[in-house]
Amino acid sequence: MASTDTLFVGVWSVILALNCLWLVAAVLLWNRRCLEPVRSRRPRLLLAVAYLFVLLDLWVCLGTVFIDHVPMAVSGIMNGLFLEGTLETFTFFCFSLYVAYRRTLSQIKIGEDASDNARRKWIAISTWLLKDHVAFMWVANQALILLVVHLIYLAYYPQLWHVSVRTGVDDPTSGAFRNIAAYRSMATALIAVIVSINLRGVSDAFGTVDMMKRTGLAGLVGLVMYAGLYKTMGSISPFALQSLVAVIACNACLWFVMGRPLLDTYRPVSAVSLKDPSNPERNLETFEDFLTTPKGFAAFQEHLQTEFAVESLLFWAAVRKFRCEFTRDERGMAAAQFIYESFLTPTSPLQVNLPSSSFREFAAIFENAAATGRVNADMFNGASDQMLKLMEVNSLARFQKSSKGHIWAEFDSKARAPVPLSDTTTDDIIIPTAALHGSSTTAMATRPTTVLQIDH
Repeated sequence: MASTDTLFVGVWSVILALNCLWLVAAVLLWNRRCLEPVRSRRPRLLLAVAYLFVLLDLWVCLGTVFIDHVPMAVSGIMNGLFLEGTLETFTFFCFSLYVAYRRTLSQIKIGEDASDNARRKWIAISTWLLKDHVAFMWVANQALILLVVHLIYLAYYPQLWHVSVRTGVDDPTSGAFRNIAAYRSMATALIAVIVSINLRGVSDAFGTVDMMKRTGLAGLVGLVMYAGLYKTMGSISPFALQSLVAVIACNACLWFVMGRPLLDTYRPVSAVSLKDPSNPERNLETFEDFLTTPKGFAAFQEHLQTEFAVESLLFWAAVRKFRCEFTRDERGMAAAQFIYESFLTPTSPLQVNLPSSSFREFAAIFENAAATGRVNADMFNGASDQMLKLMEVNSLARFQKSSKGHIWAEFDSKARAPVPLSDTTTDDIIIPTAALHGSSTTAMATRPTTVLQIDH
């Protein structure tokens, strides 16, 4: 018996040591969090999921090594907190991707109909839901609820504080206590899988949906096997097969949420294929020329939907239209105010990714814009150029390698001159004509009739 116990501890000590290698991966992931694809997968939430999986994995190994010393109550509480925290964070990660997808669709609709207050409210709510602190508050609340349930259960069965995990297996009250978190987490993992299935028609440029599905399925299978076959596996072998199943499931999930993304950061970054690599300004002009073609604009907008960043393109197009049609009267002021409220305030439904200093600058301008006379045709040019550069750096290379990349190849090979944007592109999504005339919010929903001409 003593030799078996020694072998048991030795085997699980080796397993623990091997799983400690995930700590190295965790450090590397932190150091490379600003690289693709990690940077585009909500890195804070992704890191939280990965680190919680590491803690869960190591705790299972550690708890198994000291299976004769850890009280059943402590083991159940710790397993529950790590498991609940990990899967709730992962589920919120999945949910946030679904929210981002629905938000992007609503942003496009807002561009078509500025008076759609219901969509504006949804965008405001979804923007709040996508904040990291909301996710952490949710996870903390769920973990607290689980802890309270555990403590209430232990108040009725206090003997679980005094028996070890190994001896507590025979206690009829330990099974339900042990599986409180497991069954709850199964429901959480199932929700994550359902959310990812609802996103099956969504093509995201970063592979996040595929990562979600694989991680959710691995976690769900591991939970079902652990909870359903705990006693069976324990009777088959003295080496805690149930814990081994949990460790294997954790390792599978860790590969999908940390190992694979980490390896992808070491892959060569796709270079943007442009006419003149030695001339960045000319490259940017080429990209801008491409966006002024109806086919190019529509294709790139469709691609940005997969990156949940369509607001950058809408802002760039809105500024071009504003610059072409600006007049120094109430119409021009109304158009400038529309762009400001749509893209450049903290509550804008299409808020773009600009430095905070730029937002403060525009806020100062529009505090008393009519009196200062600072509204002019070129007032948004700097911000528009930043968005154009951002799209070129962050999205163009992926677009060229996407299913729509042939559109860029055709444009590049023909060196086609830019043409006016048609009614099917910016006229429908940028600034309703009514806004240019200072009309009411209802009138702003009117379909524009003026075709935007692009001048060079």
